[in-house]
Amino acid sequence: MNLSNILQEKTSMFIKKLSKSQYSKKSYTTLSKSQPPKKGYINVYVGQERKLYQIPLMYLLDPTLQQLIEKSQPDVFDAKIDGPIELACTTNTFDELLKIFKK
Repeated sequence: MNLSNILQEKTSMFIKKLSKSQYSKKSYTTLSKSQPPKKGYINVYVGQERKLYQIPLMYLLDPTLQQLIEKSQPDVFDAKIDGPIELACTTNTFDELLKIFKK
């Protein structure tokens, strides 16, 4: 199995965990310092300013976003899901990525 397939498999398991809401809303709110995301979404902090985005879970299936997450938080797909994802990229880069996803 190549690295791309492994990452796809981990992402699918990650999405299933999030969909089942294994984190409590109270702990998620404390960790994200905001409202928990609406169903089917996940909180993502981007850049040094930690700008909050709520993105659809289906965006996590995109290989580009998977690679960005893996570079920013290598263990995020292996850990228990109990809070938002933090991405080490600029908000401008992430905004451009979101424009591509919306097409």
